[in-house]
Amino acid sequence: MSAKTETVPVQPSRVQNWFKFDARAYTMIGALIAIWVLFSLLHERFLSPTNLSNLFLQMSVTAILAIGMVLVIVAGHIDLSVGSLVGLVGGVAAMLNVWYDWPAIPVVITAVALGAIVGFIQGWIIAYKAVPAFIVTLGGMLIFRGALFGTTGSVTVAPLSPGLKAIGQHYTSDIIGWIFGIVGLLIAAVLLLRKRSSRIRYGFDVEPLAVTLLRMGVTGALILGFVGVMNSYKGIPV
Repeated sequence: MSAKTETVPVQPSRVQNWFKFDARAYTMIGALIAIWVLFSLLHERFLSPTNLSNLFLQMSVTAILAIGMVLVIVAGHIDLSVGSLVGLVGGVAAMLNVWYDWPAIPVVITAVALGAIVGFIQGWIIAYKAVPAFIVTLGGMLIFRGALFGTTGSVTVAPLSPGLKAIGQHYTSDIIGWIFGIVGLLIAAVLLLRKRSSRIRYGFDVEPLAVTLLRMGVTGALILGFVGVMNSYKGIPV
């Protein structure tokens, strides 16, 4: 009788796991780089500090909304009213500031509270009344848009006070920008080191210290490079 042999699958080495490239995880980054290269070839000012500063300034609203939408989408729902609610909250803030002479801080607090209350009501209807999010937010979109047009009369509410206008149109000084950059670099370094020590504590495989230091260096270069580009124009947008 012949002895039965078993084949043991070859496990990838730890070094291979450390440097394994996940193409799917970096697809969006590659697409973004390709878009930037294309537009920089089409127009020489695309990658200029002025244009990049304007892009970051305009992107801030979309980025904040996207953070909240992630939680909604992960839960398997959809929010069709987010744009209309932003318009309504912004309209209320402008009316309080221009028509009723409210200072900037109470206006911001009121606007955030209004958005939170509306979100709570919609979430309560979806969670406890079992109404589909599509229906609730579709109705909310129409209500908020109509309320905005009705209260403002479809006219521009201006001029805003300098304090409130500074939130969206002001820039930090060069020194403040570098301070933010250094603080961001320190926070990123602490997070990377804490993650490494936590994996060691629980017995997981960890990448070599040189790789961690390389990650810190790349992250620091991106952060400080961003600060340098923004400071070469007017500073980091508030």
